[in-house]
Amino acid sequence: MQPLESNPALRDALKDKRWGGYVPWFLRYPQAPGEGDFDKYFRRVGQRVEQLLNFELTLVNVEHFGARLEAESLQRFEHRAGYALGAQLRTFFDPQRIRDGALARCQEDPEERRLKSLRAHEDSSSGFYSEDLQRAQEQAEHTQSVRLANHWRELAAERVGVLEVLLREVHELATTALAKFIQDLRRSGAEAGISLDIRGDPPSIIPMNEPLLQSAVVDLLLGRLQARWPQRAQELIDAYHDLLAGRRLDEVFSNAYKSLEELARSVTGDTKFEFGDKHLRRYFPQLHPTIHQTCLQLRAHRGDAAAHGRKAPSVTETRYLLFQVCNMALLLTESSSLGAGDSSI
Repeated sequence: MQPLESNPALRDALKDKRWGGYVPWFLRYPQAPGEGDFDKYFRRVGQRVEQLLNFELTLVNVEHFGARLEAESLQRFEHRAGYALGAQLRTFFDPQRIRDGALARCQEDPEERRLKSLRAHEDSSSGFYSEDLQRAQEQAEHTQSVRLANHWRELAAERVGVLEVLLREVHELATTALAKFIQDLRRSGAEAGISLDIRGDPPSIIPMNEPLLQSAVVDLLLGRLQARWPQRAQELIDAYHDLLAGRRLDEVFSNAYKSLEELARSVTGDTKFEFGDKHLRRYFPQLHPTIHQTCLQLRAHRGDAAAHGRKAPSVTETRYLLFQVCNMALLLTESSSLGAGDSSI
C-alpha cells in the first residue's frame, strides 16, 4: 500500500485545516493493498451494504442519505435520485464494474492518447508518422498491464473510502445495526485475505501491513501497559488511530512522545524526567550507547513543525517514530533489568 507521502503535493494539501479533521481514506491511501481476493471482498461488501440499506436501517429520507454519501465521498460514489440506493451501492462495489472503470481510465492515459492521435493522422501524412506510430504502439502495449493495475488499485481505494464514509454516516444514526455490519465486513475481509480492519469510534478502516511489529512489539507492550498504566496504553493506541485518520503528523508524534515521558516518570519516580543525556545516564546507566543516542534523537523530533518550524516527518516516517516510541516504552517496562532508579551519573 502506498500512503499519501508518495505524493508530496497532496501530503502538504491535506494539512489544510479546512478538511475539518477527517481526510477520506482514498486520499490517505491513494492505492488499495494488492494482497487478497478483492473480487470476493467487494462482492461480499456490495451484498452486505444492500442488505443493510434494504432491511436494517430506518432512514427518514433515503435520497438525502444517498446525497450525503456522494458529498462525503467527494463524489467517488455518484448517487442517482429515484433509484434504489442499496442496488446502486451493490453495483458500485461490483468487481466487474471496477475492472471496466480501470480499463476506461487506462484508455485516457497519455500513452493511449498519443497513439490515437498518431493513428488519426497516419493516412493523411504519407507515412510521416509511421515510425512514431510504431514506437507509440510498442510503448502503450509495454506499459498497459502496469497502468491497468495501478488504475484498478486507485479505484479499489475509492471503494474502500466510500465504505468508510458509509460506516461514519451509519455511525451518526446511532443504530444497533452498525455493530453487526462491522462484524460481517471484518469477517469478509478475513475470508478474502484483505489486510484491512475496522476499528475506532467513529469507525475507521485501517491497514494491517505490520503484523510482525504488531505481534512482536505493540501487543507485548500494550499487555504490560494495560496491567499497570492503562492510560498510557490507550494514549498510544489513540496515536496510531490519529495517524491513520489523517491527523496532523507533528501533533500525533508529540502526543505519543508525551505519553512516553509520562511513562518514564512513573517508572523512575521523577516527575521532571526528560529523555536528555543527564537523566538517561542517571536512571538508565546500563543502556547501550546506540540506544542512548536513539533516545536523544527521538527527543529531537519533538519540536518538528509544531514548535521550531521544521518540516514534520511524513506518514511513513511518523509511523517509524511511533514504532520507536513503542520500543522505548517496552524498554521502560523492563527497567529493572536496565538499572532504573540508579542515582549514579
